[in-house]
Amino acid sequence: MFKICLFVLLAGVSASTTLRGSSPRRLVEDNTGCKELAVTPAFEYFNSGSATGCEHRHHYLYDYRGSDCIWTSSPTAIRDLDKYTYEHMRAEFKVADYGKMEYSDYVKVELAPCLNGKCEGFYETELIRGDTKGNLGRKSIHDRYHGWYWQSVKQAKGSAANWMDQLDAHHNQIRIRITLKSNANYNERHVLDSLQIFAWGCEKPEPTAVPTHTPTATPAASWNVVRRTSCEESKTAPLKNLGNRVTLNQCQERAMANNACMSPKTIIYEGGGSKYCQCASVPCVQKASRWRHLYVQTTPANGD
Repeated sequence: MFKICLFVLLAGVSASTTLRGSSPRRLVEDNTGCKELAVTPAFEYFNSGSATGCEHRHHYLYDYRGSDCIWTSSPTAIRDLDKYTYEHMRAEFKVADYGKMEYSDYVKVELAPCLNGKCEGFYETELIRGDTKGNLGRKSIHDRYHGWYWQSVKQAKGSAANWMDQLDAHHNQIRIRITLKSNANYNERHVLDSLQIFAWGCEKPEPTAVPTHTPTATPAASWNVVRRTSCEESKTAPLKNLGNRVTLNQCQERAMANNACMSPKTIIYEGGGSKYCQCASVPCVQKASRWRHLYVQTTPANGD
């Protein structure tokens, strides 16, 4: 009787959270043409790909006895590659557990970038140990009944997110691996459902026509961008702070108006929530950056 009721309960939750065929949705956007998008359909069924140790893998993934449930998706196409260049990815899903989970019990999500069915190694983007209830395993919970508790795992946005950064422009697919681990048959159980992958994408520039005549007006300033790149900073190479909560255009204008910013004007801009702006005071020694982009002026405004 318990198993029948449990199946009805889980099936009801799965049906109420259906997102099949959902279109890409915008979560966060900045003024650099970059935003966060859903790049796969929502996984409401798990009977594709491969799995071991899962007691159920149709409407949801369910593990309650024997070996760990490990499900691996088939390589899944990344949406809208003709419109966006994607830099990093993360997962969202629904999860529930039953029983008193310890540190050795966990839910793990891993992602792997792929090209035409050939995938690279997996990278961990979520690991929830112990009880998932309420705080997603981040502290011990004394739940007297240890009953089912469904919740959505929407990872932190921006710099606090658990992103998979090993994504290049040539990748066109993503592969997902889910592990549900517990060590007490029937007394400890995990369920996972409504899995979807999100990515930080930047709009690809529209092709521009080549003019057939020489323009008579002085061209506006133009900039080259080097994404996920900043400048080394030191006492002899300080970066000039030009403010936060500013748009990219405002950042560029502030750099052009500030004599402390070297020529050609070189700015470091971080979009997202901070919209932070700096300029280089001496020639830039480039370094990798997770969230910032480097812009170098190529055509001065007004003939400067």
